[in-house]
Amino acid sequence: MNSQKLFENLPTLYNAAYSRDLWQEALDVFSDITDAKGVMLYAQSDQEVFSYSVSSSNSFFTGKEAIIREYSRKFINYDLEGAAAVNASPSFSAVYDRDIWPDAERLRNREDIEFGVERWGVFRRVIFNLSERKYLTSGLILQYDKKHEDIPSIDVKKAAILVPHLAKALDINRFNSPLRLKYNAVLAVLDKIELGICIASPSGELIIVNSRAREILDDTDGIWLAKDNRLVCRNPDTTDQIREAIKMASSTANGEEDTASTNIVINQKSTVEPLLAIAAPLRDADRELGGDFGGCLLTLVDPNRASHANVEAFCKIYGITPAEAEVAKCIVQGYSTAEIAEIRNVVPSTVANQVKRILTKTSSGRRVELIWKIFQYSPPVC
Repeated sequence: MNSQKLFENLPTLYNAAYSRDLWQEALDVFSDITDAKGVMLYAQSDQEVFSYSVSSSNSFFTGKEAIIREYSRKFINYDLEGAAAVNASPSFSAVYDRDIWPDAERLRNREDIEFGVERWGVFRRVIFNLSERKYLTSGLILQYDKKHEDIPSIDVKKAAILVPHLAKALDINRFNSPLRLKYNAVLAVLDKIELGICIASPSGELIIVNSRAREILDDTDGIWLAKDNRLVCRNPDTTDQIREAIKMASSTANGEEDTASTNIVINQKSTVEPLLAIAAPLRDADRELGGDFGGCLLTLVDPNRASHANVEAFCKIYGITPAEAEVAKCIVQGYSTAEIAEIRNVVPSTVANQVKRILTKTSSGRRVELIWKIFQYSPPVC
């Protein structure tokens, strides 16, 4: 199995992150590298902030839309049962149909399976969990011709190499969706996002910098823009890390590497809380930047700048108590432990314990990681 050969498909996957019209092409990648006949993608999130859904399939299902609708109408309960089992599995893991329904004989004779065998000639299936978020149900389904009694293990290994990248493309698409719905083009509204957003070329040169990123860089507190339009950090090692992250993300966008994203902590002189930079592959699917661009989307999270993110909805998902939610709001607004204690009229140790519980519940290592997770759930747009 040549992993490097598989990486050549990454540009196709990341193109789909920025254009929903390209999901079919992305799913064709999985039928090309495996013996799977049908490939389906599903994602669903119905939360207070916005509703997000993706449902797509590979070219095999072109012209079979009516059959798919009939299947969905008749057998939705089986789909829901399977999706729940997949969502309970570890992120990016493969769940076989017989993991969910162990009775092999009953599986073959079940009505939904018989429908698939008769109407489009597929029997066995394996599903990958694409979700790292509690509020998103998503998966990739590989369906095999009825002649296959077993799913080839080499297929699962091949697909597993690309699955984290498909998940990342889906994550980027979900993050961008409310912005596209509201403004029709992300690039046109970067200045309305209360996050630092930069687009960098593979050489590290920043092509686009939104107003929040410009504020952060103009502070020259931990990170700034050099005369060659490349990023420099106060710590030289951090400069090397961020430039390498941009290079790796760009190489992944162009199918040459295998790094879905990289987080870099940037210490600042004026504050205890650091900045967080997230480097992710960027493909210009709609050619808004001109040419066949493959670079890096760099997001800068500053915990010291106020934000209008929807904290309440996020807290409900993670079981955060009302008192802890009030603390989380203060964290997003950049307040220190002492300032939160004064605002809430409690002692600092109480706030410190509440912050610790919030970080534990959300699997966040530090405050800035918590803020980034909140932003991913509810992109702050002013």
